[in-house]
Amino acid sequence: MPESKLWTRPFLTLMAINFASALSFYLLMVKMTEYSIETYDVAYAVAALTVSVYVIAALVSRIALGRQIDLWGIKTSLIIGAVLNAIASILYLAPMPFAA
Repeated sequence: MPESKLWTRPFLTLMAINFASALSFYLLMVKMTEYSIETYDVAYAVAALTVSVYVIAALVSRIALGRQIDLWGIKTSLIIGAVLNAIASILYLAPMPFAA
């Protein structure tokens, strides 16, 4: 049986991208409530709702896109996801009105 290496360059690249994606998700989730309260002066319940919607949207998108990942391929799906994640993260810097 040929010996295969685990720590290859493609594996490390994919691991780094997945780590950055998970890190941005959790960092945004933690800071979103505080940011909503400080910036938009909303109640704690409304700020918590923003985090709830964020988490539910992440869950629904993972369920909905499960089959698409198989169709597009893992590498293409990862690139698309990383680009969309970067765009969404940048859009958090844009000031937007908050209707409570």
